[in-house]
Amino acid sequence: MPCTRQRAHRTLPGNTDEHRRYLMRENKNIGSELDATALRIRGGGRRLVAAVIIDIIAALAVIVFGVLLWSSGLLPLKFFIPLCVILLLLCGVLTILSLGGRHLLRPTLGMIFNLLLALACVLGSYMVTKGVDTLRDIIGKRESSNHVGIYVRTDDPAKDLQDLESYAFGILGDEDRENTDEAIAELEKTLGDGKKISYTEYKNKFSMVSDLLSDKLGAVFLNSSYIDVISDVEGFENLGSKLREVYSVRVVSDKTDNKTDIKQPSDTGYPDGVFTVYMSGIDTRSGYLVEKSRCDSNILAVINSKTKNVLLISIPRDYYVELALPEANGAKDKLTHAGIYGVQCSMDTVAKLFDIDVNYYFRVNFGGFEQIIDALGGITVYNDYYFESTVSFFEDEAGRYYSYPAGDINLTGEAALYFARERHAVSGGDRGRGLNQMKVIEAVADKMMSPAILKNYSNLLDQIKGNFEMSIPYDTVSELVREQLDSGTDWTFTTYNVDGAGDNQPPYSLGGLYAYVMVPDESTVSTAKDLISQVVDGKNPVVPETSAADN
Repeated sequence: MPCTRQRAHRTLPGNTDEHRRYLMRENKNIGSELDATALRIRGGGRRLVAAVIIDIIAALAVIVFGVLLWSSGLLPLKFFIPLCVILLLLCGVLTILSLGGRHLLRPTLGMIFNLLLALACVLGSYMVTKGVDTLRDIIGKRESSNHVGIYVRTDDPAKDLQDLESYAFGILGDEDRENTDEAIAELEKTLGDGKKISYTEYKNKFSMVSDLLSDKLGAVFLNSSYIDVISDVEGFENLGSKLREVYSVRVVSDKTDNKTDIKQPSDTGYPDGVFTVYMSGIDTRSGYLVEKSRCDSNILAVINSKTKNVLLISIPRDYYVELALPEANGAKDKLTHAGIYGVQCSMDTVAKLFDIDVNYYFRVNFGGFEQIIDALGGITVYNDYYFESTVSFFEDEAGRYYSYPAGDINLTGEAALYFARERHAVSGGDRGRGLNQMKVIEAVADKMMSPAILKNYSNLLDQIKGNFEMSIPYDTVSELVREQLDSGTDWTFTTYNVDGAGDNQPPYSLGGLYAYVMVPDESTVSTAKDLISQVVDGKNPVVPETSAADN
């Protein structure tokens, strides 16, 4: 009997309720699987779109950062090209990771790290832009500021402008008249209702201040830079502690047509890579860099970028020298007073002293160092001996003394400011103060080269804008930075102080009144000239061991 094979078949439920329920369950399962598949497709699509967007942002951020870095001109090619290659390769690898891979982890990590790369490049672009803008701002200032205050005696009850409406004012008839008129106009505008103030014109600042102190005047308009000048005269010592500023006006003017006479090194016969800079440290009460002010710190820097030599010649503020001012007709004055006629007068006076051409200037306001130092988290300087600040006693409302022990000391902004201002309690007077100011400048420069600058980067650069100014062209600065990064060679710094002897003489700016001055020791001036020649000629400057001004 033949063998037969029966075909197995699945028995389906009949046309019953159970059959219908079965079909419904099957359809539901199939629908759920389709929905899950659709969700996976949509989720993958969204991740792909997000990855593409992040990758594009990262690529653009890298490109923009590279363009800004290149346009700054600060980075040598040997660093710029490898940096760009690394950033582009990193961006490319992270882009591939973010777009591919079966597993979810790898694309996610690619997107996260590419986003971090974009953020890093955006931050780098901001820092480069902010830094370059700050540098260009302190180089290319197109406005000048002067601080004109309305001063009364310290015991005067006046507290604000309304209290001054009935006061008799004194102004200078000729000196600084343009700024005074601007201040008067601003005051009358603030008072409103068409009110006009009455004033008496004076031929010199000494008689005007004398009348104020003797109660013959209620208030005076005075450029703040004149207060320290007047204080140099016997009978007006510590004038700042006898006057109180009730109101002040910042007079801002366009100086585009009044630029400093910049003498390019190539036009002055200096060899390639050699230039000179007059460095001036001023100390204003206004908190910003003013156009005219006494120069408390005066340094001539002679720089040879080829031999990496920098000669710093410190000049006492009271140095009695011929003032490079046409109307002075060869009269002498303290070097510090040259600043009240503008930085050009100071540059030309120093140039005349050493019989050289001064190419550029660099000005810093010590008054603004307080905010800069606090933004850096303080500084550390080495103090040679213990002393107490007399400046803090007169200027601090509580009459406190700041004391400075010997050795390394940590200073806040305020403590550093009084440290740099003090000259009566330090050895050597003005010369000692100049050395302490150099210590503060050096400590600030060291701190700005450290990671501390990143803590308050934006605020720090804003403070620098208001308190630094120089005429060194941006191209010269960027070239020096590139050369330094390219070579990595250490610079040699040589310091020297010209000296002199104290005397009483009539400085030009004091109108015939006598004041303390320092008559130059011509032997030290001659030594300084010789050191300048050595640097210009490409030699390493050697300070004579027997020099009294040797550091």
